[in-house]
Amino acid sequence: MVEMISVAVVCHGALIRDAIIDTLVTDDISVAWSSDELGAPDASRSFVDVGIYVLGSGSEVHERQEAQHLLGFDVGNWIVLCDDKQNALCRTLLARDLPLAVAPIDLSRSDLRELVRLAARNRRLCVDSMCDRCPATIVNPLADVSLSTSQIQMMRYLAEGLSNKEIARIDHCSESLIKVRLRSLLEKLAVRNRTQAAVLAARSGLISGSREPGKKIGRPTLVNKR
Repeated sequence: MVEMISVAVVCHGALIRDAIIDTLVTDDISVAWSSDELGAPDASRSFVDVGIYVLGSGSEVHERQEAQHLLGFDVGNWIVLCDDKQNALCRTLLARDLPLAVAPIDLSRSDLRELVRLAARNRRLCVDSMCDRCPATIVNPLADVSLSTSQIQMMRYLAEGLSNKEIARIDHCSESLIKVRLRSLLEKLAVRNRTQAAVLAARSGLISGSREPGKKIGRPTLVNKR
């Protein structure tokens, strides 16, 4: 049974909000509620795993007020879509150590869905151009993961779209052994399937370059592929 991720969408523009909702409704993501404005916390709005807030144009005072409203909602993790992370809303949330993901407002549909899945299980992450301006408190979701040489190679195989049979042929071993290795890798990465592992590998820099086995990943960034 697929574990559903509940999402709330807050966006002042109806067309953009409807497009986001249409993008998110999949086999493992459902939209619990949406609104054109945040306002004060409302008890009728149930807990959601991820909240998406589209930051429009506004004064610094308004952005701070919106940040205070965000703090009051029962949301596991907020995703803020904006043109520039250097705004009062994001600065306020970062200073309060709120679980937060920051991404460009022009994120692609597929990347937005994957970001929701990542945000549902990680505390903080940033995407693409937002990364080089991240304060030290922003960490990559894989910062504490230690992967062996064989696991890194497995992620390369997954990123290339190879099947278990093809991987077994390359590594000169049985498919059953590959399944065991894959299951162990997915558990370590805290992802549901090989597709999510491949996407995470490509966007976190795990498959670029090489490193010593057992060495922890530094702080690779999630990259928005357009």
